[in-house]
Amino acid sequence: ALEKGTIRFRIFGAEDLGVALAYLLGEAEFSDRSLYPTPELIMCDIHLPGRSGMDFMDSIHSHVTLKELRVALMSGLPTQEKLELALQKGACACIDKGDLVRDPKPFLRAVEECLQNTSALCVSE
Repeated sequence: ALEKGTIRFRIFGAEDLGVALAYLLGEAEFSDRSLYPTPELIMCDIHLPGRSGMDFMDSIHSHVTLKELRVALMSGLPTQEKLELALQKGACACIDKGDLVRDPKPFLRAVEECLQNTSALCVSE
């Protein structure tokens, strides 16, 4: 569906984790869900300033209203242990950012599978 262009994305980029969580919870300026809808998929780096992406995913999943959100974690330096831990903690995908440069098709398939809520997967060579 992604390659055919039948899935359309609305992308919101947050400058920090506080803003991201406020958006997800619909707080403050993000309270109007017609302007700031709850996302279908959250893409987050495993390594974030001051916090890990897995900790952020745990924060998201600890909220009753957010616990069903799908989170895909990405890393430029993934280890098999990190990828397996991310899946165990509830990530719908683990993506090696280096693979995006080589061939974006596996990444697009991972996003599509996350959006279709199929089983968890790792995209890494």
